[in-house]
Amino acid sequence: MLVALPIMLGFGEITQSMLPGQKVQISSKRLMIYGATLLVFSLLAAWWSPLMVVAALIAFIGHEFLVWYSAFEEQNRSPVFVHPQHGLKVLAVIPESPAADLGIEAGETLYKVNGKLVHSPEELHRALRMNPAFCKLEVRNHQGESKFMQRAIYEGEHHQLGVIMAPDNHEVWAIRLRPLTLFHIINLKLFARLKKPQRDEAPLALPPAPVSSDKGSVEM
Repeated sequence: MLVALPIMLGFGEITQSMLPGQKVQISSKRLMIYGATLLVFSLLAAWWSPLMVVAALIAFIGHEFLVWYSAFEEQNRSPVFVHPQHGLKVLAVIPESPAADLGIEAGETLYKVNGKLVHSPEELHRALRMNPAFCKLEVRNHQGESKFMQRAIYEGEHHQLGVIMAPDNHEVWAIRLRPLTLFHIINLKLFARLKKPQRDEAPLALPPAPVSSDKGSVEM
């Protein structure tokens, strides 16, 4: 059980308000503080046994607090991958594509393509078709500053540019983020045990239909 405890607790997060790298840095710092605090109380509990209960409570309560606070933080921040009023937000960049060579990063905004302001994937495709062999881009970085790029596009390269755009604002998406805490795991385990699979019941056997030999008729 002591070996399996860290695996049972675990720690995973989903972010919609930060870039993955930013979220990893913030979460790692919080986990380091949590781990250092737990280590201190564990050493004190080894020196004075009554503190063992305190260390155990910190292990579980601290973990649940980190999960809750991260979810609370996400609910009170604006999503990153939402198209601004002008331009298109980049969700991801295909490796070894023109966009990757240009240095476009996830979370940046395609503002102008070949001198045309783009507001939709259709406008992006039309702007790229204006000069299918070459493209000039104005991209807004994470700080909102413009950077200008240009590159030739060769035949057979990924999707002409190689960017995956964020979902359109008119798309219907229903996503509910819910943290998976230790209490949720326990409830799921209990629910799975209480809900036993029902046995397959054999179909009722029907009596054979009487057959009359009079004039070859069959009674059902």
